[in-house]
Amino acid sequence: MRSPYSPQLTASVVAFVLVLAWVTVPVLNELGSSRIKIGILGVTGLVLLAVYLRNARRSLADRRAGRAATDEFTRAARLNAGHAAFMMSLVLWSVIFVAQGQFESTRTMLGTGILGQCGIYGICLVFFHRAGSLHEDAG
Repeated sequence: MRSPYSPQLTASVVAFVLVLAWVTVPVLNELGSSRIKIGILGVTGLVLLAVYLRNARRSLADRRAGRAATDEFTRAARLNAGHAAFMMSLVLWSVIFVAQGQFESTRTMLGTGILGQCGIYGICLVFFHRAGSLHEDAG
């Protein structure tokens, strides 16, 4: 059986890879190794292409089978996870701005914040999907 939150986790992984590449490319520029830079960008591009093709294939198969694109539970879980992640991200950014002197550059600070937001959303999404019912009165 296919996991109901795998597309969201896949998107989180892709976002993680992009942010990781965004943060590491300046470090690689200082090293001067163009093969490593091309390798990182190539792997990132292949991951993005694979995710896009996988999601497109699933979407086409679902449409041909007459299944709905999303169900009500998935929509509610995404909404609740987004709300919780937004509130937690405000705290994360507050902590980052208080500790901004600890970062080497603004780029590193922003990369840490964006990566933290992606991680928070992924964890919230997994939590809300595993929690089952999103309503207290539901049995």
